[in-house]
Amino acid sequence: QLLVDPSSRMIKIVIFPGWRLEEIGQSVDSLGLNIQSNQLVDLDRDPSLIELPAGFERIDSLQGYMAPGEYLVTKETSTAEFVTRSLERFADSITPEISEQINQSGLSLDQVVILASIIQREAQRADEMPLIASVFLNRIKLGMRLESDPTVQYALGYQPTDQSWWKNT
Repeated sequence: QLLVDPSSRMIKIVIFPGWRLEEIGQSVDSLGLNIQSNQLVDLDRDPSLIELPAGFERIDSLQGYMAPGEYLVTKETSTAEFVTRSLERFADSITPEISEQINQSGLSLDQVVILASIIQREAQRADEMPLIASVFLNRIKLGMRLESDPTVQYALGYQPTDQSWWKNT
């Protein structure tokens, strides 16, 4: 089939840890796929537009739920199919042990996903993440603000001077 129709090849999409949905969209737009960033944005605003995997019926946004990693897709893969695969991969990553830790934390899954995203942006190295998480969890318990730059950077959005969704200075 590859010799007869070279366009039928599988195409690799990579979602890097910590990427915003807009960054995922920019990445797929450049690949000439059926997956389109404007459709990702529409689904982010209203995930109920597609049939969501079990456990995701109540999410308000796709941000933080599209699992990082490599995905092999065909040119014909729809945006909805891609999102569903990514959400299923995310769900598969929630082991019973992780689920129990989330339950013990007193936080909702949404809160854990948001906190994990902030920690990921705050940390310079993976070994710093547990310490940062501990600081943030203590602040939450005390009713304090997180006082974290990534929350401001996320709110600021695209930085034309840096040509990035994340401010570099």
